[in-house]
Amino acid sequence: MKDLQKVLISHGDSNAIHQIRDALAGGRYELEEASTAAETIEKLTAFHPDVVLADAGLKGMDGLGLMRHLASEPQPPLVVLITAKGLERTAVQALREGAHNFILWPFDAAELEAVTHNAVEQRRLLRENESYEEELQHALLRLRNSQAALVQAEKLGSMGKLVAGVAHELNTPLGALRSSTDTIERAARRLLAWARSQEPEIAGQVQPFIDILSTTAAQSKSACDRITGIVANLRQFAQLDRADLQRAHVHDSLESTLALLNHEFNSKVEVVKEFGDVPEIECSPRQLNQLFMNLLLNANEAIRQSGREQGVIRLRTWQQDDWLKIEISDNGVGISGKDMERIFDPGFTTKGGVKVGTGLGLPISYQIVKEHRGRIEVVSHPGQGSRFTIVLPLEQRL
Repeated sequence: MKDLQKVLISHGDSNAIHQIRDALAGGRYELEEASTAAETIEKLTAFHPDVVLADAGLKGMDGLGLMRHLASEPQPPLVVLITAKGLERTAVQALREGAHNFILWPFDAAELEAVTHNAVEQRRLLRENESYEEELQHALLRLRNSQAALVQAEKLGSMGKLVAGVAHELNTPLGALRSSTDTIERAARRLLAWARSQEPEIAGQVQPFIDILSTTAAQSKSACDRITGIVANLRQFAQLDRADLQRAHVHDSLESTLALLNHEFNSKVEVVKEFGDVPEIECSPRQLNQLFMNLLLNANEAIRQSGREQGVIRLRTWQQDDWLKIEISDNGVGISGKDMERIFDPGFTTKGGVKVGTGLGLPISYQIVKEHRGRIEVVSHPGQGSRFTIVLPLEQRL
């Protein structure tokens, strides 16, 4: 059954109310009545009328005063003023102040029905327009999220190519350096063996130089290992030459991301890992790396802004039924209640809380989780910190 448009008859004369009801009979409207301004205002909340037919001489507040009061409501109804003949100036003033229309008393039933029908139709169109505008805002938000994700995907693709080039360029001299270090070590051992085969005095003179060469070679090998590890973490983060959707372990993504962000965390930030015994999941490791990097950078910035002597970023993972949960929490500045509603809006950065980059980190993170058929839960208390929980399915069932 189609919803009826609601019309509130606000008139102090019961006979007039009866006549208006007769004129609007026929089942097109849901009618309610009020005999005073106070009763009219009270029924706004309970009845939620689309149109109010208001008597210009209503007891307690004239029609113009009532109309002004109605205009202050969050979703004001349209007002049709009922005024006696000879008081056209009042009607004109009402139109200037926003009344939809007016009816002169005594009225023509057909005219009243036509004016009322026009008013309820306009109210319906206004409501539809509000609905379309809200849908448009949601569509724009989805478009911005998609654009942000595309921009980030392009950046990640470019970074992947850059990492491939850097890895190739580093591996060649790195191999030569490691080979040279091994040669130095072998030469030092041979030199020491020769010196010991000679006079003891010669061996004693050569030994300090051998020690220096050995120490230098060991330091060089350690540096080579560190560079090799950095290149491996870069490749893991960018997930070069790997399928987009694959079985992977989130711990690998978390560890490689932490390794790349190690320079971001100073001595005032302790990273605590509480990893559970969780299985591999079907996912895009490259996207999860980006997700974890965004959340870890936000957590680090939140701690920096809090001014704490000692900050803590806590990482937890556990399995719950067919879901994997990853929790990233901090004891930073936190997020205010009013900002919580907008943290996933593209371009939004908090003023009193965390403010990082262009405001695309969290929207992109939200999009990544959504594309993995998961959800992201946020709990935050200003001055105490925030907790982001990513909930992902173990399998990406279509």
